[in-house]
Amino acid sequence: VTTKSLLHRRIKRKPRLLVLMELSRSRECLLGCEMHRLLFRYAHEKKLNELKETQREAQQKIRSAQRIRLLQEPVEDGRFEETDRIAVEK
Repeated sequence: VTTKSLLHRRIKRKPRLLVLMELSRSRECLLGCEMHRLLFRYAHEKKLNELKETQREAQQKIRSAQRIRLLQEPVEDGRFEETDRIAVEK
């Protein structure tokens, strides 16, 4: 059994990121360095995109909560602070 077929068998059983982390720990790359780099970069970018997406969703929830709170608060003297007006208009 070649190392490549062993690797493919391992990839089927485990998530790609785990296999890549194992590869990076081992002294020699089983896939050949260029392929390994590409796969690792792909997994890393995917993880970064997921993090950015969750941050975006969290910011949207915070903004909508602030908007609701601003609309519910009574306005004193009929005046808004500049930031409040911008938040309500958005």
